[in-house]
Amino acid sequence: MSADYAGRDGYKAEAEAGGGGVSLEIKQYLAYAHLPIFRRRVEKAKLLIEDMFARCNIPPYVAFSMGKDSAVALHLVAQVCPNVEARTLCFPETRILYREWDSLRESWAAQLPDVLFSEFLAEPFPDAAPDWFSQLRSPLGNSARLLLGNSDGVFLGLRSMESNARRMAARRGGPIRFVKRMVSTGQWVCCPIQDWSITDVGAYIYHYRLPLLDEYKAHGLSMRTTAGLSMMGLQKGLLHNLRVRDPEAYNMLIARWPEIVALGGGGG
Repeated sequence: MSADYAGRDGYKAEAEAGGGGVSLEIKQYLAYAHLPIFRRRVEKAKLLIEDMFARCNIPPYVAFSMGKDSAVALHLVAQVCPNVEARTLCFPETRILYREWDSLRESWAAQLPDVLFSEFLAEPFPDAAPDWFSQLRSPLGNSARLLLGNSDGVFLGLRSMESNARRMAARRGGPIRFVKRMVSTGQWVCCPIQDWSITDVGAYIYHYRLPLLDEYKAHGLSMRTTAGLSMMGLQKGLLHNLRVRDPEAYNMLIARWPEIVALGGGGG
């Protein structure tokens, strides 16, 4: 076992000490983290990250949503470049959807003290939206352009197994590709965990004890999170999950934007 993997399994240590609260799923992730196939995936990802830095004149940043995949991507990139910048796009509703947001950011800053964490605020919804279907943002939308800024490239925690669209993009361009639509001059995009499975992601998260949003703790790593309201998030049960996990936050959200109940099926 390499030194990089020695002494990292805090969850495993707690379980062996009788600490309890460690699920069978987490134990399976931790066991997988010591298999050669997983170590090869990690090393391959780091090689992609090194390749990405070599292509960029202005250092690339990590698009960091605090979701599980971008969490793994950030931690991997920080192993190669400890002072990388992590840019997060926040929305007016982000801290209602995830009331642990600020404490989680503090946990990340403590775990990766050399990383530069930057936060950008997206545009708010209008007070009176005549058509909520058109007002709700797409997953990337115009707001994501706030992150692009002064850089030749961006690391994204996108995995091809998450959707057909991502599988197609992976086939077309591979894990590192030059994308002209990102900015007028074009920008390098690197997806270091593009070919990872959810098992790989879970193994990395629990092996390195990465800070996690409460949504994953409540509903498992198979959940997909979004920092802002979008039609995709609503269709995938964002409101329902919020109502189960944090009823007070759910009530705060629909009190501010009551129109979303009809779109998301969250109930009254």
